[in-house]
Amino acid sequence: MKLSKSHKRVARYSQGGLSLLIALSTLNAAGLSNLIITRVPDPEDADEEIISDIKLRAGATIHRYEFEEDQAYYSDSTQFGNNIYPKHMLGVKFAGKTVGLNRLSKVADLTRVTGICKTRMGEVVIVGADNGLKNEQNNSGSGSAGGDFNGFDMVMGGAESRKAELVPLPVFEALLAQIDGAAAPAAPAGGGA
Repeated sequence: MKLSKSHKRVARYSQGGLSLLIALSTLNAAGLSNLIITRVPDPEDADEEIISDIKLRAGATIHRYEFEEDQAYYSDSTQFGNNIYPKHMLGVKFAGKTVGLNRLSKVADLTRVTGICKTRMGEVVIVGADNGLKNEQNNSGSGSAGGDFNGFDMVMGGAESRKAELVPLPVFEALLAQIDGAAAPAAPAGGGA
């Protein structure tokens, strides 16, 4: 039996939730993963793996959202029953109704979604990397009173083969650069200014 190292951290409940979510379909039309994830043995525990690289497969549609407090979360729990497996959850609340939010709502209804989540504490985790998450709740509406919620309230969940994995910050930053590069408009033909 191996014991892990002792870690001390300050509990920061006031910094819960997500500050950034990058969501995309888990699989493309050909049935291939939209994220190519490379894992290597953990130098501190050879029985475990850590993410060393993530590449975005060409043609993937990315949904990128930044959040204020109390609008998004992820969870990673162990489900017990006939089988024991990790269950990943992703919950988001979006104010209003836009074309982009409507598209994400439909994607999460019809396909499986992978989420790369940056927490308010600065940690980055990936949920739904292997099997993807599917909408378990997808409510939208305007409410009827001034204080009623107006927008989308979605909860996506799914069984996975491993717990939610931490994504090292340099790997996350390289992935963001790749996403930003894919979203950049093409240069005009002829190199004109």
